[in-house]
Order: sequence, then structure tokens, then C-alpha cells
Amino acid sequence: MKKRSVKNLALVISAALLLASLGGCGNSGSNTSPEPSAEADSGSEAQESAPEETAEEADAGTEEAAQTPETDGAKDLSFLNVGTCVMSFQQEFMINLCKGYEEFAKQTGINWTSTDGGNNEPEKQMTNTENLIESGVDTLIVQCVSVDAMADLLNSAGEKGINVAYYPHDDAVTEAKAYLGYDEYDWGHQLGEAGAKWMQENYDADHKPVIINLTSSQEKNSIERCRGMQEAVAEVYSDFEWIKVEAVGAEEAMTNIEAALQAHPDTDMILCYNDNTSTGAYQAAIQSGLDMSKFLIGSCDGTDTILDLMKEENSPFRVTIGNAQTVPEIGFGWMQNIVKCTLGLNYDEVYNCVVMPIWQDEVDAYRSKEVVFELDEELVEYMNNL
Repeated sequence: MKKRSVKNLALVISAALLLASLGGCGNSGSNTSPEPSAEADSGSEAQESAPEETAEEADAGTEEAAQTPETDGAKDLSFLNVGTCVMSFQQEFMINLCKGYEEFAKQTGINWTSTDGGNNEPEKQMTNTENLIESGVDTLIVQCVSVDAMADLLNSAGEKGINVAYYPHDDAVTEAKAYLGYDEYDWGHQLGEAGAKWMQENYDADHKPVIINLTSSQEKNSIERCRGMQEAVAEVYSDFEWIKVEAVGAEEAMTNIEAALQAHPDTDMILCYNDNTSTGAYQAAIQSGLDMSKFLIGSCDGTDTILDLMKEENSPFRVTIGNAQTVPEIGFGWMQNIVKCTLGLNYDEVYNCVVMPIWQDEVDAYRSKEVVFELDEELVEYMNNL
């Protein structure tokens, strides 16, 4: 088997995870939130500057991949160059997605290079994605900070013969082969349903809910999620106050939610479009001095950071809408899908993901699920026949 090259991405992910653990499980939203690593800041160039593997390490890695049950006896895919660009290495969801990418690279031997959009910066993501394209990748996966900003670049890559997969879906992207299929409206609607259910169970029927909606106009998925939240609450409550607060990142979310809670001290709940910003909302709520006994914070993503917050004593973080699969499993399957496309094998144009509510008393059961990374039989057969 040829020596695989993963561009030492394990170092980047490990560094990000270490920073996350030092900062209190990812971006906690506190003033001590970890700064992005040097690798994350320098984008794809960081991969080139990472320390080279020793011959012993490279050989050990190749031997380990060869002994993986799913690829036993198979040849590798080291002739394929796959580039990935996530929104930010500072987000736990994106770190976990990369863990799935890394596992797929280990099992197949693809040449994998990854970068990000810094601190959710569209221009930086465009630059780093352009670098991947210019490096000669065969396959490109992008989790877009702003799909509006990225559409022309993704179309250009597709026209050059690069097999493109991206998220979130947008009709302006016409030259991609596949997209990650979340029903953003349903994701938000499930959170709105959960919030309305909490209100019914904890307040009198004539209570008028006051709800802060933490959103972002920068991310298109946020718009649909928030529409789903609002309409779900409206199905139960004809009269409620809906307060929009915009933020990108945990630190900005904490600052803006602090101001919103001061202006609206009768707030009953905060519904957040993603977990990264919701950590800031949590810190702001805890520090507000408001009564948290019936307060609800809810979010979309279901990351470990939020599951940890939900387990804290007297936590107002009651519910998150998480993935039925673990995020590393999604990353593994998502990369496998577009690699199969590149190889001319059967693949899904829409790689669908299913989400579900996770309440405080369901966290342990959710976390106990086994993580399974399984190569597709058709792909294994292809590798065996190389």
C-alpha cells in the first residue's frame, strides 16, 4: 500500500480540541474563550507548515490503515486529492465534522487537506477555498459561512471538473455534485415546538411568552431555522413577544444577549440558531441575576459543549435539537459520498441528515450511542479491484 498523506490534519484538530478543553469545552462564551490556533488562522497554508511525519510514524500509520477491518486487503485511494473547508475550526460542530473526515482519510488513504473560514469570515473562507482549488484538488467539500458569497467560486470549481459538495443548499450553486441536506425549517420548528411545550408545562394558560431569538443574517440556514421557531410557537400561542438579537460567535452573543435581557427582564426563553452562539447566551443568562427556575435556553446542533451545559446543576439549558447520527459519523459519510461520486460510483445528490430534540434527562442516553464508521461495500469493492 502506498504511504498515505493526510497533511497532518490530526495535528490541527488535536490543537483545536486542546484549546477547546482549556477554554471549558469549546467556545464557552466567557471572556476566556480560546483564540484560534495558528493552524486555523493560516488556512490551508498551515497544513504545509505542519511538522512532517517521521518515516516510522508514516509506516505505522499505513500499517494501521491496512489492518482496519473495513479495508482489509484493499488498495488505497492515495491518487485522490480531497480538500475541505469548514466554517471555523473554533466551532465544536466543525471540529467533530473534521474528525469524521480524518477517519475516512485514514481508512482509504486519500490525500486530504483542510482549512476554514477563520472566525466565520466569508472573505477568508473564499481565499482559503481558492487556495484549495489552485492546489489541484479533485474533490471539494465546503461548509459555507455565506453561501451567497461562495456560490460563484463553487460554480467555477465545478466547471473546472472538481467534484463539489457543499452546505447549506442554495439554488444559486448550479455546478455542485451534492449538498448536505438539512431541513433547516424543520430544525428550527422542532426547537420552537420544544419551547412551546415547556411554556405549556410550566406557565398558566394565559401567560404571554417573551422570547429572545438569537439569530444571524450572515448564515442563510439561520433564516429558515428562525422562521421555523417562530411559526412553531405561533401554532400554540397566538400572542407572544418575539425579540430578535443578532450575533456571530459566542462572545458577541453574550454581549448582545446581556443587553437584551436588561431591556426585557421578563424574558421567558432564548432560542438560538446554533450551539456556538448559544454558549454566549447561556453565560449572559446565568450572569443576569434573573430567576432561572422556569427559564429555558434551547439551541440547534446538539454538540458536546451544550450537552455538558445541560447537565450542570440547575441549568436553564433545557433542550437542544441534535443530529440522530453523531457529527463525526456525518463527516465520514459526507466525505465518502462525494468521493464515490468522484470515482464514478453510486452516490446521493442530497445527503440527508435527520435531527431530533434532546432534553436534559435524555443526554446520557444520547451520548451512550456507539459511533460507527463504516465504508460502503461498493467503495470497498472498488478499492479491492484497483
